[in-house]
Amino acid sequence: MKNRVILIIVILIMGIILTVTGCAGVSQTEEAYKLYVPNAGEETVSVLDSLTRQTTATINVGESVSHGLGVTPDNSLLFTGDLDGGNIYVVDTATDQIKNTISVGERVHGIDMSPDGNYVLVAAGRNSGPSLVVINVELQEVETVIQDDLVGPTHITFSPDGKRAYVADPEQSAVVVVDMVNLVTDTVWQTGAEGAQEARTSPQGDLLYVANYEGNMLTVLDTTDGQVLYSLPAGEETHAVDVSPDGQFVWVAASKTGEIIIFDAENEYSIVDTVTFGRPNHIKFHPAGNEVYITDTSSNSLTVLDSATYEKLAEIPLGQSPHEISIVRGN
Repeated sequence: MKNRVILIIVILIMGIILTVTGCAGVSQTEEAYKLYVPNAGEETVSVLDSLTRQTTATINVGESVSHGLGVTPDNSLLFTGDLDGGNIYVVDTATDQIKNTISVGERVHGIDMSPDGNYVLVAAGRNSGPSLVVINVELQEVETVIQDDLVGPTHITFSPDGKRAYVADPEQSAVVVVDMVNLVTDTVWQTGAEGAQEARTSPQGDLLYVANYEGNMLTVLDTTDGQVLYSLPAGEETHAVDVSPDGQFVWVAASKTGEIIIFDAENEYSIVDTVTFGRPNHIKFHPAGNEVYITDTSSNSLTVLDSATYEKLAEIPLGQSPHEISIVRGN
């Protein structure tokens, strides 16, 4: 009897040790991130906790917020803008307070950060025509303005090595390629479909995926020469695109038909699945690749999906007309 009691006690102790060890393992792997989402129908940027899935702060920006955001590689600064006010606001991500204002004098649409953190590019235009405003991050001032070959720039992405910027220009159904070393336009690539709205590169940088809003198409371009390799029907009003961190899957948001279409890049871009949605606007993969964040302008919310099963994990209320999503390592 005594031996049996001792055995039971040993088993209980081992169970406690394993439970504590397991919990410690979970806490170590679950890294906290902050999600920033501009609400273009009002003047706010929502700040969310990736673990609790709760809004932790709301940043007020001018009279109407720009659609894009830029984050420094060290996660310390966020750049947002006043859509019609012509200002860029620099936010301290530790406090979520605006610490500086940079005037660009133009309507501010897309905002994106170069991979090296040296420059913020702003897709702007109205008063002096379409332009790409280049902001020096260290000095927090406008360094130059690029206007050549631009007609109506919207969103910007970069090659992984940071040597090129790809500027979606729906007015000419093209992507304008910018030389980031010399800060000048290099060439213009036609996408073969109308309304190039947003672009993303593959992790290796050899492919460029373009969501063509009016052409209802995802086009795949070779980044060595801009040749169109694939033209893939992708629902109506193909508005946004993002690529899984491993490069295998390309997710596309079709706003009008309310669909998220998932393509397999390793299988001739066959459609893996289609997830029914309200009105999806922008898509962002979690850095670990296990979750996908999607803004929905029909419900003014952020939906969190499991990237493997497509199960809805959460739906988080946001402000009016949420747009791009930026992810910052938690402070």
